[in-house]
Amino acid sequence: MPLEIAALLAGAFAAAFVSGAFGFGNALVAAAIWLPFLEPRAAVPLIIITGLVMHAWSLRALHTKPELRRLTPFIAGGLVGAPLGTWLLTLAEPAPFRRAVGVILCLYGVTALLLRPGRMRLNPPRSADGAVGAAAGLLGNFAGLAGILPTLWCGLRGWSPDEQRAVYQPVQLALGLIALLGVVASGLVGGEALKRLALCLPAIVAGLWCGYAVYARLNPLVFARAVLALVLISGVALLIQG
Repeated sequence: MPLEIAALLAGAFAAAFVSGAFGFGNALVAAAIWLPFLEPRAAVPLIIITGLVMHAWSLRALHTKPELRRLTPFIAGGLVGAPLGTWLLTLAEPAPFRRAVGVILCLYGVTALLLRPGRMRLNPPRSADGAVGAAAGLLGNFAGLAGILPTLWCGLRGWSPDEQRAVYQPVQLALGLIALLGVVASGLVGGEALKRLALCLPAIVAGLWCGYAVYARLNPLVFARAVLALVLISGVALLIQG
């Protein structure tokens, strides 16, 4: 139990720090730290709920006002993909689940590390945004990782950092609310989840504060690549544990 508490606090602080500094990556970091200690049915609701707290708080730091026109396809797609993700979560066993999330973390880490910002600019139809939203909704309800695909997709769009953050942060918040409804309806949020959330809240506040404090002082590209490298290492560790 002391080891689980230490993992909960470390995961909450690290995830909040990343969220405060960059507005994404919190679910990846939390999943990497919590999944070795918690079963999927306990870890995923906690990832979803703490992510909601972080993104709701971080929205006030946006420098560009979100545009509903850009958000709608992602959110509509998320509503389609979310039920399948919840259904898959109810069937998940710990070892295969860790392997599946490990694969996701590795793929994300490698893809994002190889991606060169500004080198590729896509101009796809809005239906493509909807497809990304559907896949993100599935991942969000299955593993609490709804932010992976929208974040990568916004980068491929060639939008400025402020424009990207004004899309993927509100989208993550909306998909997080959808995922929360899914896990609540499935009976996965109970007293233990709320106790863990209460335990994590002070670490979340501290992590967000530290993340905001260093935001203007660090080279964002170097720090983001360091986080992605850690995510990749965590994904390999989950594959080995799985």
